[in-house]
Amino acid sequence: MQRKITLILLAVFISTFVNAQMRDLKAGRGPKNASMVSNSIIPTLEKRESTMLSATNAVKYKGNGLSRLDNISKNKRIPGAVGFNQKNINTLDSVVFMRPQGYFWAGMTTDFGYYYDYYLLGPAYSSSNWRNYSGGATSYLWTLPDPNGPFDEYSISLATLTSTEENPEAYFPYAIFFSTPSLTATDGTNTMTYSLGGVDSTYVFAGGSFGDLEVGACNYDCHQNMYAYYFEEGDYLFGSSLDGSVDAVANYFEKPTHEYILDSLWINATYCTLPAGTELQLIIHKLDDEGNLSDTIASATAKANNILGPFGSENTYYTIVFSEFSVFDVDLGFEVTQDYIEISDAILIELKGFNVEGAEFSVMAQEFDTSPVNENNAFVFYYEDGVRDWEGYEGSTSLAFNLGIFYSYLLADDNTYIASVGGDSKVFNITSMYSPEDIWFENELPDWLSYDFTFDEVTWDITLTFTAEALPSGVKGRGTTALLKTYGASFPISVTQGDYTSINGREIMKTRVFADNGAINLTYAKEYNNVSVYSTSGQLIGRYSLPSSGSFSFVPTVKQKGLYLLKLNGENNRTETVKVVL
Repeated sequence: MQRKITLILLAVFISTFVNAQMRDLKAGRGPKNASMVSNSIIPTLEKRESTMLSATNAVKYKGNGLSRLDNISKNKRIPGAVGFNQKNINTLDSVVFMRPQGYFWAGMTTDFGYYYDYYLLGPAYSSSNWRNYSGGATSYLWTLPDPNGPFDEYSISLATLTSTEENPEAYFPYAIFFSTPSLTATDGTNTMTYSLGGVDSTYVFAGGSFGDLEVGACNYDCHQNMYAYYFEEGDYLFGSSLDGSVDAVANYFEKPTHEYILDSLWINATYCTLPAGTELQLIIHKLDDEGNLSDTIASATAKANNILGPFGSENTYYTIVFSEFSVFDVDLGFEVTQDYIEISDAILIELKGFNVEGAEFSVMAQEFDTSPVNENNAFVFYYEDGVRDWEGYEGSTSLAFNLGIFYSYLLADDNTYIASVGGDSKVFNITSMYSPEDIWFENELPDWLSYDFTFDEVTWDITLTFTAEALPSGVKGRGTTALLKTYGASFPISVTQGDYTSINGREIMKTRVFADNGAINLTYAKEYNNVSVYSTSGQLIGRYSLPSSGSFSFVPTVKQKGLYLLKLNGENNRTETVKVVL
């Protein structure tokens, strides 16, 4: 006999209108006197707040197994299970694309509210790509937001542009709202169009946080049905289990193209009955390139008596909030408490401690298989034959893990200073979330190189002037990389003088490339302005514009793993070819 899974449905209704502003960086992310650029006003939003209703409908579990462990996929660890899963999207009838790497949906508030409109948050001034998973098409036509176009009084972009690339670039300035793209694909006979989001408006903005929207950053779609799945009372797919087989639940977040600040995290749960003194543990795992658990980035705890709720008419909805992180300090040799951490890797966030006697606990999950690209981010840690492991269930879903994140930014209009032998200066125009008082050099600068900042508090114009002393007699050349740093962002500037890894007075910056979870990450000299990706057979996979920042990350559309060639092209017919294994 097949076991059935009962569901608890999250229903929603309109309640209020909110005129919100993006929040300033909270005290604790940096010095309390940190000075940050003013935020633009977010347009008036219609907010949905939730009321929870018990649903009587039941569905059969996707795996159709007789036990919990029979329904766990044994072969879907990264790659394959984590992130997106491309099954059943190999025809034109499934024209679809995915948000750029490192972009987050707006999720729920701590009291289970969310918004009619769809919102995406990504990094500012950092390049990624819209990920096309359409199959069977011979050509594409995108309608994209124009990052350089005009915008209205509410900072909403008014312009669009088109592209025929398979995976066009996503690159946005700070504090402007852009509509998400639409994609029209054809196979020469049939034509279909897909837009990201829903029937309501869908916006993307870059930099900062969801702020006064008070929603978390997530990879679940709160506009889909949100369920608490269980076999029977007390025996939940993503929570406590009667047989003790499920030790923890976890949600995956892909590697961002730009690091972000994480200062809080909350989890929307149901049936949160925990014995007095129960302590829930949160563990943030770093994942390696193969998708295996690597280092522990941070951990946090929450006491049962500090859990928010209950909410809803039946008092069965709760929120667990984590706001301080324990991090092992290598230099000190012990753990320290931090108000925030910087995330630059793919992570798996594990929640444990609920599977104790007398507990009834379940994390809410997006309805199974409602993601158009079959994105799966939900996992469980379980015991089988006394061995602890982690895997995902058959099907795709994501858990109601909400991140309090902040995307900072820091960049200059150039990444190279070639000083004259006799000494001189160079001025860089700086674009930064923070004022110079909260910008520093991560590495110690040599004595022969000095610097000075200027700052206009009204216009937020920032300049950085480097001054190099004359090259001493007998010294052929010298150089350094000045790593400019602020909270959640950094920017390297190469400084050379004399005959120091240069030809004809032009610095040679070594091109570096590495692959991480399907993404290609590049650092390169500023002279390069585009890169082409080829298979070893010579087939062109894609061509991408390179920003002047000297770093770029993108996800190419490749059909199979293997060796690929990247040809960088730049000024004065300068080219370079590097290899990467995907």
